[in-house]
Amino acid sequence: HAARHAQAAHIVVVLDHKDQNQVELRISDDGEGFDPDHVDRSQHLGLQCIETRVKNVNGSFNIHSTLGEGTLVTVKVPLQATVTDYAPLQLERIT
Repeated sequence: HAARHAQAAHIVVVLDHKDQNQVELRISDDGEGFDPDHVDRSQHLGLQCIETRVKNVNGSFNIHSTLGEGTLVTVKVPLQATVTDYAPLQLERIT
């Protein structure tokens, strides 16, 4: 979607195991960017869907974007996620 909507030439996806209790997903692109404070998320179902799923597993979701400079989406999810609502994505620690 980033290539189509943001007209990005490059997209970088990094999944990092920051510590024993959390994973972090960073997705960045060099697209045209946007102002996250002035986006109607109800019109952008992809962002809304990601944010809802992340919050359902007690994670955090952040968007940093600047016009003309691209976008960085950061998702942090605890490995021992507690589901607060229906969430098809559940992460758990494998020992």
